[in-house]
Amino acid sequence: MILLSVFSLISCNHDLDVSTPNFEISVQNTNIKVGDTVVFNFTGEADYLTFYSGETGHQNGFRDRIALTGGAPLLQFTSYLQNGNQRDSLRLLVSTDFKGTIDSTLVNYHWIDITDNAILSTGIDNTTSGSIDLSAFISEKPAYIAFKYVGKYNELQPQETWTIKNLSVKYKIDSLNVFPIVSSIGDAGFISFDLKNPLKKWTQSSTQIQMAGGAAKTADNIDWIIIKPLILNQVNPDTGVAIMGISSKIDHYNYVFLKSGTYDVAFVCTNATVKENKSIVKHFQITVNAK
Repeated sequence: MILLSVFSLISCNHDLDVSTPNFEISVQNTNIKVGDTVVFNFTGEADYLTFYSGETGHQNGFRDRIALTGGAPLLQFTSYLQNGNQRDSLRLLVSTDFKGTIDSTLVNYHWIDITDNAILSTGIDNTTSGSIDLSAFISEKPAYIAFKYVGKYNELQPQETWTIKNLSVKYKIDSLNVFPIVSSIGDAGFISFDLKNPLKKWTQSSTQIQMAGGAAKTADNIDWIIIKPLILNQVNPDTGVAIMGISSKIDHYNYVFLKSGTYDVAFVCTNATVKENKSIVKHFQITVNAK
C-alpha cells in the first residue's frame, strides 16, 4: 500500500509537470510559385501541432483578435431600376440607435441618409454602387443598414421597381486582408416592414431583394427592408488547422498556396495536460510568386 501511494504521488506530479516542446521544423524552399507544394519536415516531440498559413483568417498573430483596426467597413451592391418615372423612390439609410424592433416605431429613430454615397441604377441592370465607406458607423452598438422605398400615387405614371443584388459588407485593410461581414443577400438576414399600402411589399430570395411598384393609380407606398444588426469592425479570431495530436504523430506537412503574396506561416507546438500547457511558435516567411 505504501509503494502504491508513492507511485500514485509520482504519477500525479508527472501529470502536472509539463515540459516545453522540443520540436524542430524545416522547409526546403521558402520562395515558390502559386500552386507549388511546400513541404514542412518535423523532428522532435510535441503533443499537439497547429498550422497557421498566414492567409486571411488564418494568421497566428490574430488568433486572439476580436476587433479590426486600420481599415474600413465597405458596403457594396448592384441595383436595377425599372419604370423610372418617379424620383428618389429608393433611399439608403443607416442607424446606430435603432433597437431592432420591426414595427411602425422604426421611423422614430435616427436614420442617416447615405444615398448620395451610392451609385444607383438609372435603368441599367447590375449597376455597381461603388464601395460605400461605413467607418462613421463603427461603434460598440450595432449598425442597421436599410433600404427605404417610397412610391407615390400618380394618375398616369407607374411606381418604380427596384432590384438589389450582389450585396456584401466587408472590412478591408488592404488587398490581402479583406474580412467578410455580410457575404451575400442570403447572408444579410433582411427583415422587411410595410408602412403604407400592404398590397406592395419587398420580396427576397437568396440572390436578390425587390420592391415592385404598382401601375398608375396605385396608392402611396412606403416599405423598409433592413439588414441584420452589424458590428462593423467585429471579426472572429483567426483559426489554425490542428494537424497533429497525441495519437496522430506525423513527420511532415504539405501545403499549397493559391494566391501570390508573402505569408507569415506559423506552427504552434504544444505540450499539455488537463491542468497546464506550454507552447512554442515556429515562424517561416514564405514568398509565393505568380506563375
